[in-house]
Amino acid sequence: CTINDRCSSGVCAGSAKSCSDNNPCTTDACDSQTGNCFSVNNTAACSDGNACTVGDVCGGGVCQPGASTLNCNDNNPCTVDACDSVAGCTHANVADLTPCAGGYCQSGACVTALANGATCTIGSQCASGFCVDSVCCNSICNSTCVACTAAKKGSGANGSCGNIVAGTDPDNECSGILNCNGNGVCQ
Repeated sequence: CTINDRCSSGVCAGSAKSCSDNNPCTTDACDSQTGNCFSVNNTAACSDGNACTVGDVCGGGVCQPGASTLNCNDNNPCTVDACDSVAGCTHANVADLTPCAGGYCQSGACVTALANGATCTIGSQCASGFCVDSVCCNSICNSTCVACTAAKKGSGANGSCGNIVAGTDPDNECSGILNCNGNGVCQ
């Protein structure tokens, strides 16, 4: 089990023979009687090359995937959690304005919903769930001659659905022939 044996100071010595088969799942050795290398399967920890498996262990001379998988849950409702066999855990942002508990997703974070009267682009931004006339509104406000902004109603405050003032029609809901009557109806 030695190579390049030479006499030195009256003693024959050499370098240890390498029996490595470069397999982490075998224990390699040399038989001192025959000089032959041999390998025995082991049960050492190893890596199967898949970042998504946990607890990989040798078995039958090869690395076996672990019994469990990598937990990639980041507990963020605004990301899609996955595992890539090379990179490991990945966390991709969901689409902006996707609803989440108490608000909406923005750039991968759950943002607190807006109060009535705040500027909005979609209902999921609003605590009420309604974005009307580009402001968070207390209701869907979907009848003719009603609005959610003071400018369109002609009075009141932003964020509360109300009748459009009589004699006006800011959204042309009455087709330009009639005007709102102040009670939410065209006349």
